[in-house]
Amino acid sequence: MSGRCARKPGPKSRVASRSRRASSVTSIRPNYQQYLYYIKGVNAWQVPRAGKRGTKRVAERNVLPSRRQGYLYFLKPNRSGTLSVHSRKLKNQ
Repeated sequence: MSGRCARKPGPKSRVASRSRRASSVTSIRPNYQQYLYYIKGVNAWQVPRAGKRGTKRVAERNVLPSRRQGYLYFLKPNRSGTLSVHSRKLKNQ
């Protein structure tokens, strides 16, 4: 291993995790037994899980102010029990 600079163990720098912060908080309280939630355009959609009954609908409109190319947007539950919009940079974009 001489001459190679191995990365130190432990947490990565805080700058990388800062980009995954919530960009907006929605008022959606998720029910994951019945539905799945995703971002399509700037809206949050709610769709029934496979084998479950229900309708596909817009759960909340305009949860994103705008979308940037090369970024993945997703909904994630937060501590208050609602969904937040998070984003991360896609590789090779």
